[in-house]
Amino acid sequence: MNRAIAIVLFMFALLVTASRAVDEAFPPQMLVGTWRGNVEIFGPFKVEPYPSKAPEDHQDVVIAIESSGVATGRIGQAVFKNCIIRRNRGWLGRKLNLKTDFIVLGGYMEGKITPKDEGGRREFTIPFNIENGKLTGTIMLLPKFPLTRPLNLEKSK
Repeated sequence: MNRAIAIVLFMFALLVTASRAVDEAFPPQMLVGTWRGNVEIFGPFKVEPYPSKAPEDHQDVVIAIESSGVATGRIGQAVFKNCIIRRNRGWLGRKLNLKTDFIVLGGYMEGKITPKDEGGRREFTIPFNIENGKLTGTIMLLPKFPLTRPLNLEKSK
């Protein structure tokens, strides 16, 4: 009985690995381009509580994704450096609604997000999906502190 279970698990792992090997080119063309929007930020440099009407609590966000998988951009005046984009889940994660489809990671942001911010170098991630043609997700300062309300960025034409 235990041997049968081990064989089934091995075959399942082999199938999952093989299906990822023949996957389409990454990143998909729908991701490549520049995404823009405006978002409310959080953190010690926030001026008013949520929902804020203070202009400095709302910052422009730009995320540019290249066909090589390199991601650049900014939030406020803080620039994203050395970032890449990766898949964040497979078909099973999608079926179970775990995580997001994609994630920007591996880099850092440098500079002031708002005028009240002290700036500096911060590690971050951007877990996101593409929903109705928009990039939706959030910018997370590591370790796991949400910096923004949910992103809702549109692709530039």
